[in-house]
Amino acid sequence: MDGVGTGSGGKGGGGLGVPGFRTEDDIKRAQRLEFFPGMLLGLKTEAWQREVLKAIEPKGSRVALKACNGSGKTSVVVATAVMWHLVKFPGSLVVCTAGVFRQVSQALWPSLRTHCANLGGESSGFRVLGDVIHYVKPGQGHVSRVVGFSAKDPHKAEGWHCQGPSNNLLYVVDEAKAVQDGIFEAMDRCQPSRTLLVSSPGGAAGYFYETFRRNDGRWRTFTVPAFQCPWLVESGWIESQIERYGENHPAVRSSVFAEFVEDDGSATVLKAADWQKCRSNPRKGDVSKEPVVAGCDFAAGGDENVLVLRQGFRVLAMIRWKAADTTETVGRFLAEFRRWKVEPKNVYADVGGLGVVMCDMMREQGFDVNRVNFGIVAIRDDRFKTKAAEMWLGFGRKVENGEVDLGPVGDDEATLYQFLNRKMIFTRDGKISLQTKDDLRSHGISSPDRADALVLAFEGGGGGAVEKYVREMESEHRVSLMDRMEEEMGPLYGTKEGMRLAGCHVGG
Repeated sequence: MDGVGTGSGGKGGGGLGVPGFRTEDDIKRAQRLEFFPGMLLGLKTEAWQREVLKAIEPKGSRVALKACNGSGKTSVVVATAVMWHLVKFPGSLVVCTAGVFRQVSQALWPSLRTHCANLGGESSGFRVLGDVIHYVKPGQGHVSRVVGFSAKDPHKAEGWHCQGPSNNLLYVVDEAKAVQDGIFEAMDRCQPSRTLLVSSPGGAAGYFYETFRRNDGRWRTFTVPAFQCPWLVESGWIESQIERYGENHPAVRSSVFAEFVEDDGSATVLKAADWQKCRSNPRKGDVSKEPVVAGCDFAAGGDENVLVLRQGFRVLAMIRWKAADTTETVGRFLAEFRRWKVEPKNVYADVGGLGVVMCDMMREQGFDVNRVNFGIVAIRDDRFKTKAAEMWLGFGRKVENGEVDLGPVGDDEATLYQFLNRKMIFTRDGKISLQTKDDLRSHGISSPDRADALVLAFEGGGGGAVEKYVREMESEHRVSLMDRMEEEMGPLYGTKEGMRLAGCHVGG
């Protein structure tokens, strides 16, 4: 191949630190992308991975891959395609972006660094310079480049062109479900010679979803469920996911079966597209002077204890664990409060189930937290049936309006699907309620403990005024969930100054 020499055994490969090839057939075979990972990078690949790589190789290819979690779509498929293009086409360009830059910096770049080192590193012409990788074959002057950036600004996504004597540009979008449509439009204007979109599936909306829905022949599409990944089958991960959530749970349909989450027309607190937009373009600002606030959801039965910590509008962490002993659980919560320097007045805990017992035990230890009862009457009892509906909808509006930096929670699909899987109900008297947890369990869906903790962290102490939400949504010039509900029920806000959408019930 252009960047790989013949060698004659041992560490040959025309300057690359890889085994030399003894025959012309070896050389020709190594030039083909489907065999490149096994012959050059020492990677063992599955049949589906080789099929995807084979589809990428022809000039002008457009390939979209949606695959289950843990399939190796980034570490094997994307990394292999990038390295192949880098050494195959001298002077060419590879552009890599993702919904969040950590997908590039923490998932893709480590694999590329390892491959560069294994192929001889700088002595073989590779240089890793932050978010740019250079390769120049010794004795040649054409420099191939790999460039990585965050898919937040469409202007950064355009202006790239086919380069080098072979006139090539590979454009890769990883975790494409979370990338805004403007990035893809900028990508198309670059007219890449090869395009690769890779992601686990998300909501049934956006450019990535449309590439699969249209099925118009412009894209070669691949869907890889967990059953095609032997390591996931052998580890028991598939069974554990199905056992926990149920086979028809959206989290399982996405992470195991690699299916998009279809919108069935029923109302949910938030939409997957809004979550992904909020995740990929988080709110900016300094929150260093804000107190750390905690939301606590206590476990019952086989559920998780969940602690969400935020500072201002930014989620700092979601901590989860299971423990059968209540004393041990209380001790863990108190230890985490001390570690994160959370004051009792900034802790909001669900008193449903074992919550009262847990809060009483914390008070005995001198840590008296705010107690929130999701089941009581809402502050806006003319519009909301329960406090839970009022608070969940309040958090949903924050996500819809981009008022939250989801931080590490943005990558947790289980949390997203807990929101998507719990429907809003319009009662006979015209009020908004939520699907009950008993109803969720009857459908094989576990308690939305992570979502509850996140809502408590943001809405436990009160939400924004309804008028503020309405003004902001009207400025977007689009139909929001609030607008859709108003069409069904009439105005969701009053004229009284300062009337609030969400708040809390603090008891002792």
